[in-house]
Amino acid sequence: MLVGLSAPQAWSVVQRQGAALEARFATQATLTREIDRFRERAAAITDPEALLKDRRTLQFMLESYGLESEINKTAILRKLMTQNPDAEGSLANQMTDQRYRQFARDFSGWDAQVPFRKAAAIGNIIERWQTARYEKQLGQDAPGLREALYFQRNAPGATSVLQLMSDPALALVLRVGLGLPQQFAGLEFDQQRTILEKRVDLEVFKDPRRLDAFLRRFVIRYEAEFGGATNSNPVAGLFSGDGGTGGLYSLLGATLNRRV
Repeated sequence: MLVGLSAPQAWSVVQRQGAALEARFATQATLTREIDRFRERAAAITDPEALLKDRRTLQFMLESYGLESEINKTAILRKLMTQNPDAEGSLANQMTDQRYRQFARDFSGWDAQVPFRKAAAIGNIIERWQTARYEKQLGQDAPGLREALYFQRNAPGATSVLQLMSDPALALVLRVGLGLPQQFAGLEFDQQRTILEKRVDLEVFKDPRRLDAFLRRFVIRYEAEFGGATNSNPVAGLFSGDGGTGGLYSLLGATLNRRV
């Protein structure tokens, strides 16, 4: 949609015409077919095992939570869907990344009521999926737009720097937007946290004008740092291919089991 524009130019267009662009994007036949298929398949899924076996439906759902890279981590997904997310020893309760916690909260109540039986749940997944697909497309058109839009949606609700650090995508935008070098990722977790807490004012992200200025700096710096690698996904790249989270540890440090 925005191919050929620089990242700053593309960001300006999205800020002016974002609603119209997203509405036009949502009318694509390929998207509507995927949504129709999801509705049909979701109606037949009554337990976590059935969902785990239906890879295409699972991919759709995970993408709506920004967790598409986790599709092969069956054991983790099963625990998230079968454990009480509020229990002290649950996997979700040990994770700092809010995406996993939200997924667990939304899909851990199969015994009481199948999540896919709730019309609101289906609608929420589809809405989130469309947004994720839209932002992914813009990120392919212009470097950094996907991450910037994700930050714009989520950062205003953050109540601590630690909460931002716990999400790989938000942490990336913080680092690049603040002009911190890649070597910052090699610091110990507490060192990173100390630096960020001194430099980040959360009130900036609650003010649309100041947030826009921060994200404009981010896309300029992102384009300079990552160049034209628009098809790369820094978020997915933070996870190692063997099902571990080595990349995430390298960004946030070794003590990820800290609660937000």
